[in-house]
Order: sequence, then structure tokens, then C-alpha cells
Amino acid sequence: MKPTLTNNHPILKHHTNDEKKIWFEKYVNPLLISQEYDLIIDEPIPGLFLFPFFNENFCKEIIQLAEELNQWEVDRHDNYPTTDILLEKLDLKHIYDETIQNFVTPMLVAKYNLQGRSWYQMDHENFIIKYSDTAQKHLSLHHDNSALTINLCLNNEFEGGGTYFPKFKKLLRLDKIGYAMVHPGNITHFHGARPIESGNRYIIVSFLKTQ
Repeated sequence: MKPTLTNNHPILKHHTNDEKKIWFEKYVNPLLISQEYDLIIDEPIPGLFLFPFFNENFCKEIIQLAEELNQWEVDRHDNYPTTDILLEKLDLKHIYDETIQNFVTPMLVAKYNLQGRSWYQMDHENFIIKYSDTAQKHLSLHHDNSALTINLCLNNEFEGGGTYFPKFKKLLRLDKIGYAMVHPGNITHFHGARPIESGNRYIIVSFLKTQ
């Protein structure tokens, strides 16, 4: 029998408008909410931005939630599968979508000079990935099936890993918990996940797709 989630996780209390407001205040990094983009965002390689997204409590709680559910899939994607769980299985898709819509999309529009209504109506495929020294250690070089991709660092208790961009000859090893990077998905930023040497690496990936 597959495990089910209990309702006693604070991270799952977000269904009313008041609860959503409390949830944002509790988990979203206030630096992102401030919209002081030029002060809080770095661009280590062209077209890739690093930004504060969530706080450490969110990252810790969602890892605990995923491991409690323990319904990792290994074959959702045909070409470059990851060991992952969709956030809808954690009852977090809608609040995560709203977080992107409310706090990240305005940043993307500003930093990429995006034009048109479709950027405010993107579909989001959100999933938590687990890289492990005893299971899936890496992901081969690839493009994403997205217009833009967000990669959120959830922990730093691992050795190795990181995202490599061969065009720029750059390895980005996000180890600041709650920080994320965003880059174009399916054209310019060919990339892959370097192998884990020890421990477990957890990230949340969001494929943002225009309609």
C-alpha cells in the first residue's frame, strides 16, 4: 500500500486566501518579494540569473515531505529521465505555481525584457529531483522542454554535483539553500548535472512553458 501524506505538515496549509498569504510570508524569501532585482540578482553567465527564492525552512520541509511520501519515479521523461516526484503528488503544485506567478514572473519579465501576455500565462511543470551516490548520480547533457527553467537548491549535504554549461565552460554548483537559477530551456543553455560523489542532492526544477 502506497504511503499517503498527513495534514499535520505546516507546508500543506495553504488552501484559503488568508492561508496563502501566511504561507508566502512564512516561506518566500523577503528579498524576492522586495522586487529590488538589481540588488539581489547575479548573472554568472549570459542569460542565467541567480536569485533568492525560498527560505531554509521551506527547503527542509519539502525534502521531509518527499521522503515521507517516497513515491519517486524514474521514467517520467522519455529522453532524460530523473528520479523525481511531481509537486502535485505533494499537494503543492497550486501554491508553487502561484509563488512563481506572483514573485518570479515579474522578475523574469524585467530581466529578460519579455513582451506579450503569454509570459504571464505560462504552464509550470514542477518536480523535486533526487540525485544520490547510491542511485541516479548525474544527468547527461541536454536541452529542457521549456521556454525557461528554474532550478531551486534545497540542500547542501552532498559532494560533487552541480550544473555544467559546456557552451560557457561553466560549472554552477548551487549550495546556498533556497537560492535558485533560471535560464532559457530549449535553445541556448545546453546543460547537464555533474555526478554526485557522496550524499543526496535535492532540487526543485520548474519547466515554464508558454501556451
